[in-house]
Amino acid sequence: MRDRAELSVAAGAGKSDKVGVTVWGRRISPVFDASRTLLIVELIAGSPVDSQQLRITPGRTEEVIRLLRECGAQALICGAISAEPARKIEDGGIRLIPFITGKTERVLAWFGSGGSIDGYQMPGCHEQGRGRSGHCCRDGGLSHKHGPAHKKNS
Repeated sequence: MRDRAELSVAAGAGKSDKVGVTVWGRRISPVFDASRTLLIVELIAGSPVDSQQLRITPGRTEEVIRLLRECGAQALICGAISAEPARKIEDGGIRLIPFITGKTERVLAWFGSGGSIDGYQMPGCHEQGRGRSGHCCRDGGLSHKHGPAHKKNS
């Protein structure tokens, strides 16, 4: 699990980073597997400075990975995600931040600041929602050892 300082890839002053976000309107898309829009956001010192929306085909995880790489995104923020696409994304070298919900603008502000994730986790995705193996009880056993979305910050 990552600590709070690692939650933001844009924590350094003047540092430019990019993050991908699956969106539906002005919100995080509730299910990655059905997402049709990928928002690529450039952050400088934690603040969004540029963005572009890309059309994606649901179920084509390799396409999303390719687009993230081409755009230089280091992380992907998304809602619920199935085990197989999550593994492909992580194996593709993209930091996955799953089971996030909320308005895109607010989630990006949280991400850029490195603040607490507590207000942006999907309902049921917190310490109480995890089984004894450490996997989310609602996601079919997907391990979140590589992403911070299930870490409860105090």
